[in-house]
Amino acid sequence: MKLNEYSLLSSELVQFACDESATDWQIGEAVSVQAHGSDYFIRQGDSVCVGKALGGQDRIAIQVQRGLTLWILRSRHEKVLQLQSLDLVEQLQLDMAVSVDEAIAEQLASKGEISTPDIRRLPHWKDQRDWKDGEAQYYLQFFNLSCLTDDVIKRLSEQRLDQVRTAVKRGSSSLKALCFAGLLGTVDQVGHPFLNLSADELRLSRLLDMADARNKKAGHSGGERIEREDAMEYADFVIEWVQIFKGWY
Repeated sequence: MKLNEYSLLSSELVQFACDESATDWQIGEAVSVQAHGSDYFIRQGDSVCVGKALGGQDRIAIQVQRGLTLWILRSRHEKVLQLQSLDLVEQLQLDMAVSVDEAIAEQLASKGEISTPDIRRLPHWKDQRDWKDGEAQYYLQFFNLSCLTDDVIKRLSEQRLDQVRTAVKRGSSSLKALCFAGLLGTVDQVGHPFLNLSADELRLSRLLDMADARNKKAGHSGGERIEREDAMEYADFVIEWVQIFKGWY
């Protein structure tokens, strides 16, 4: 499946008026979009341009600031590029839905028909506000996945329990919490992509590096600013990372 055939791509096209007209843009392929002052820096391989958004400025600004949107070039007319988008913050759930309804699971547990605590269910917020000592690591180590290195387990275990709960229930939270929730979705799901990818293939460590860079240098006020070259490398990484899952989604 080609990138432009994804059914989850936005139905509306976003237009950018570029400062110059390049001829080697590839229609249907991914591009990276980064903020460049009040304009946007658009890149596809060796083709680059600085462009102004034609409409929808507020939404585009939010998408670019988050850095979790995949952009696909759909058409080019002289100096105007038309893009479609896929918001990864919505699609990174990766089958995070819990397979057993919480109320039903509690009834089964009370009858002894399933064991407790059940790895598929997070502690209820009324009973437990945050992880107990070592509990988050236990969850992550339980998965016994080749994609989970000791470093990734350590870094993901630092996520607060309430953030992981939000990621599981609503599909919206920090990137690290979404990743943790995605790992919860591997339980009893033999077709889950995380079960079939090695640490080198999934590159979760690199994904967490990107989240840290965003939090420290792009997403919050402070003296540090991410370098343009680093931002472009992360943009290329996101494009490559999403394509890992083309066989599943």
